[in-house]
Amino acid sequence: MPQLNQKPDLQLETERLILREWKDTDIPLFIAMNQDPRVIEFFPALRTPQESKDGVEWHRRHFKEHGFCCYAFELKATPHKIILSLADPKIV
Repeated sequence: MPQLNQKPDLQLETERLILREWKDTDIPLFIAMNQDPRVIEFFPALRTPQESKDGVEWHRRHFKEHGFCCYAFELKATPHKIILSLADPKIV
């Protein structure tokens, strides 16, 4: 039986998307996205690779501690991932 302070892995699915917790395999794509000026056009600045890694770890830690965070999104029909992180760990 799980302990009360443990949070189960959470994955939500729609017809087209999977919303899930962050994985190690998301880190390279998240780094690439955070280095792309077109993606980060409306954000304050590009993030370094370390800042991107720290952001993934922040989301994981937040989910473990609070049971929610910004999810990683996957398109079911393709191998492409849509990584979404609207919360800035320095602000939240």
